[in-house]
Amino acid sequence: MTSTNVLPLIGMGYTFNSETGMYTLTGVQRVDPTTLDYENNDYYTTWTDIFENGNNLAVASGEYDTALRKIKSVTKSEGTYTSAKGETYKTIEYYIMGYTYTPREVESDKSDKGIYQMNDEYGTSYYYRGSVNNNYVLFGGHYWRIIRINGDGSIRLLYSGSKKDAQGEELFARLTDSSLGYSSTNRISFNTNNGNPAYVGYMYGNTLNSSYAETHANEVDSTIKKYLDSWYRQNIVDKRLSKYIADAGFCNDRSLSPSNVGDGYTTSKLTHYDGDNRYKVTRSPALNCQNSNDLFTTSSSGKGNKALIYPIGLMTIDELSLSGHSWGKYQTLSYTASSSYYWTMTPSLSGSISGDEVFRMGYVGNTYKVSNEFGVRPVINLKVDTEISGGIGTSNEPFIVK
Repeated sequence: MTSTNVLPLIGMGYTFNSETGMYTLTGVQRVDPTTLDYENNDYYTTWTDIFENGNNLAVASGEYDTALRKIKSVTKSEGTYTSAKGETYKTIEYYIMGYTYTPREVESDKSDKGIYQMNDEYGTSYYYRGSVNNNYVLFGGHYWRIIRINGDGSIRLLYSGSKKDAQGEELFARLTDSSLGYSSTNRISFNTNNGNPAYVGYMYGNTLNSSYAETHANEVDSTIKKYLDSWYRQNIVDKRLSKYIADAGFCNDRSLSPSNVGDGYTTSKLTHYDGDNRYKVTRSPALNCQNSNDLFTTSSSGKGNKALIYPIGLMTIDELSLSGHSWGKYQTLSYTASSSYYWTMTPSLSGSISGDEVFRMGYVGNTYKVSNEFGVRPVINLKVDTEISGGIGTSNEPFIVK
């Protein structure tokens, strides 16, 4: 079967005629966007996603992205697309170049930002939310942002680059040791393998799909755990900074969503994890880890699975939600926002149909296959008795660990 697939200009609707195999543009404007005069007239658009080259834009628009762009120029190219069923379609793709308007803080953002509280594994936790600018810490030659004060008084930090006000790729931790083959890279897969529920784990068990417990046993290090352990050795252990680090645990929540049809270990069934449910459906983030097996701690901890060698991990989707992000909303002002995606520690779903996915975060919260490569922003915890030698918490004057 061969048909023509004409992709509409961003912001337009379209209908599909099954008899002719043609898409027809709908809406107030039904012209070829390459014929418009962008030099003498102003045209604006929004879109939901930008591919890696920065120019090839997705065609759908909606609540996922409300950022406004002024169009500079539009070009088009013709090609073909072959579906999974072997059907070939002719395509016309529009490439839009434009200017992005810088987001500004509005009153709703100002009223929402600050410090809030919620219970975690250890007691009452106090977390930062919104476009806060007083949670910078300089430690070990790197900048960090305070995520929250844990219930035990330790301080949870998110890596924020080797220089102040880092952006995009600069926010990611770069591994310089080539012993694991990751030299000079700051992007990594969560797990190199895909296609098995085991691979949503920070650590995982066997891949024989015989039971939930065996699949999610903490026996094999994930790709990203190996990366973080190596980074920790280089930047904490080798610099003799381990004495400052607390073991407050990291939740890789593999509990199942209440509305689940999968079982967390069978590849033929699509499993939704509860982190996905909390973020997208109930919108009720939590700081307690539901299963002790999923709370990654070291052997010295009185809680969790005691499976870690080094007390380092990633943010959870719950912590990112509490920091100001919400499903389906375009949020660039939260202190955790980034123009480039980075991994969280929270699984979303697994199954042979879609692969295994873990939440990523940048401008927009979403899920992606564990085998894709995204940025790494380590999370550590400072001990409750850590002393500060100076600073007021701003990027120019961060808190400095004594």
